[in-house]
Amino acid sequence: MFHKIIHTLGTRFLSAIVNLLIVVITSRFLGAEGKGWYSWWILNITFTMLISNFVGGSALVYFASRFKITSLLKHAYAWGILSGISVSYFLLKFSSLDAQHFTHFLVLSILETFISIHLFIFQGKNKIKWMNWHQFLSLLFFLISFALFCLGKLASIQSVIYSFYIAKILVLVLSTLFLNKLISHETQKQSIEIKRLIQFGITLQIANIAQFLNYRFTFYVLEYTDPTLFTLGVFSTAISIAEGIWIFSKSISAVHYAEVSNSKNISSSIQSTLMLVRLTVVVVCISIISLLMVPKSFYPLLLGNDFHEIKTILYFLLPGVFVFSISGIVSHFFSGIGINKYAMQSALISLCITIFLSFMLIPIHNSIGAAIATSVSYLISVIYLCRVFVRLYKLSFSAFIPSRKDFIFFINKLKNNNLRTFDSE
Repeated sequence: MFHKIIHTLGTRFLSAIVNLLIVVITSRFLGAEGKGWYSWWILNITFTMLISNFVGGSALVYFASRFKITSLLKHAYAWGILSGISVSYFLLKFSSLDAQHFTHFLVLSILETFISIHLFIFQGKNKIKWMNWHQFLSLLFFLISFALFCLGKLASIQSVIYSFYIAKILVLVLSTLFLNKLISHETQKQSIEIKRLIQFGITLQIANIAQFLNYRFTFYVLEYTDPTLFTLGVFSTAISIAEGIWIFSKSISAVHYAEVSNSKNISSSIQSTLMLVRLTVVVVCISIISLLMVPKSFYPLLLGNDFHEIKTILYFLLPGVFVFSISGIVSHFFSGIGINKYAMQSALISLCITIFLSFMLIPIHNSIGAAIATSVSYLISVIYLCRVFVRLYKLSFSAFIPSRKDFIFFINKLKNNNLRTFDSE
C-alpha cells in the first residue's frame, strides 16, 4: 500500500499544480464572473456524475473483482446516459443552464460519467496508477487546450467548452484502451443484475450526494444571492486553493479504500486507518501553516484585482479543511468493509448544518458566511465519524493523535524504501 500512496500522492501533486494553473488562467482571463460560470459548470457536471454513481460508482469498485466487467459496464453506461439526460433537462428548466449551452452540457456530462465509470473499474481492480494518470491527463489536456485559446486571444466561455471536449474525448479514448486490457484478461464469468448494484450503492451514494452538498451547497446559495456569479467566482477560487491541502488525504483515501475492499483482516485495516489519520494530521498542519504565510497582496497579483478577498476567506475556511482531511480516511474505511450507513448519517447531519448556516449567514456576510458555514459543517461531520469509529472498536480519541513513533515509522519507510503495506508493521 505504501508505494501506491507515494505514487498517488505524486500524481495528485502534479494534478494540484495543473489545477492551480487552471485556477490562475481562468481567473485572469475570464474574471470573477467568468470564473463563477466555470465553477457553476463544474459543479453541475459533478452532480450529474453523483447521480450516475448510484450504479456506476463505489459499487463498481466493490464488484469489479467479483463479476464480469462487461456486465458491470452495461448497467453503468445505461444509467450514466439516463443521468446525463435527466440532470441536463432539470437544469434547463429550473437552473441557469440556457438553451445555447444545453447540448454541450448534455454531451460533456455523459462523457464525464463514462470516464468516471472506467476509473472506478480501475480502482476496483487495484490499478491505482491507471486511475491516477487518467485523472491527471484530464486536467492537463484541458489546461493545454484553454491556454492555446488564451494565447490566440480567444479566451471565452465557448473556448472553455471546446477545451472540455478536447480533454474529455482524449481521456475517454485512452481509458477505453486500458479498460479493454482488463477485459481481455479477466477470468470472471458471473454477470450481475442492476438491482444488486443499486442496492449496494444507494446508501453510500446518498451519503456522497449529501457530502457533495456539504462541499458545494454554499455555491448554490451564492448563485441565488448574486446571479452575476461574481461572488461565486471569488469564493470558488478560495475553495480551490484551500482544498489543494487535501492532496495528501485524498491520495491516501483512494488507495486505502481499494486496500480495505480487498482485505479480509479487519484488525489490520483498523490499524492502518489510525496510522494514516495520524500521518495526515501532521502533513495537513504543515500545509496550512505554509499557506497562511502567503501574503494577502499575492492573490490579486496572481489572479487579478477581483480576487483581493481570497486571504480573508481562507482564514475562515482552513479550520474546516484541516479537520475534514481526517473524515475521508475514516469514511473510506467504513465503505471498504461494506458499512456505508455511517458515512451517510454523518453527511446528512452535517448537510443540515450547512443548509441552516448557509441561509442564515450568506445573505448577510456573502463569501465569509459561506466559509463559516463550510467549516462548521466539516467539523460536525468529523466529530460524528470519529466518535462512531472509536465506539465500535473500543478505542480512545488519543489513537488519532500523532506520536514520535509515527514519525520514526514513516521516516524508516522512506529510508528503507520498504514497499510492503503498513499492515505488516
